[in-house]
Amino acid sequence: MKAIYLCTVIIVIALIGFTFRPIGAQPNPTLQSVPPGSVVAFMGDAIPNGWLECDGSCLNKNHRELLPLFAAIQYNNGGDGDNFCLPDLRGRFLRGIDANDKPHQHDIDSRLRLPPQPQLKRHGNQGNNVGSLELAGTAMPNNQFKLKPAGGHSHTIDVEITAGRSDGPVKNTVANPNCCGSPKKTTDGVGDHNHELLGGDPETRPENISVRWIIKE
Repeated sequence: MKAIYLCTVIIVIALIGFTFRPIGAQPNPTLQSVPPGSVVAFMGDAIPNGWLECDGSCLNKNHRELLPLFAAIQYNNGGDGDNFCLPDLRGRFLRGIDANDKPHQHDIDSRLRLPPQPQLKRHGNQGNNVGSLELAGTAMPNNQFKLKPAGGHSHTIDVEITAGRSDGPVKNTVANPNCCGSPKKTTDGVGDHNHELLGGDPETRPENISVRWIIKE
């Protein structure tokens, strides 16, 4: 019985040894491989070998080194003939594609997503598909902006609209409405209303850090 138990312990230890890589050992290149079409954030300026910047460039799909990349992304980002385009992620955030149906859909405007290269023969994907472009939008905040209600009111006008000119010692009553005890005049009254809120920034965005988006060949 002890012999069986000992053999079991040895087998378990052997399996653990194959499962976990010892400190300092070289990683398994198979486990470390990155599939073509993968996009990662890169903090440098010199693009590493085997990667391309996501700048919307159109490349020839027949180049041997680009065959795996074309097989992965096809014309999702647009193209024309033998050329296919890289995604243009300059200055843009990424958003996960949302295949859920309403009302559980996170990207509620996915049907309005546009093709990224409308000027090319192959525009690229649109709608709820990988590579489609969604334009900027601004929703009402959870804590909505409000203006203090003005309420119904009138404004006074410090002029005498029925005055006449006088050549005597009394000055022009148009400019002196309070002479002679006449009350101030008012504008026409309006009901309850609000005024337009102006200002704001050119876009709605969270605090962010710039990176280079690069794609694996």
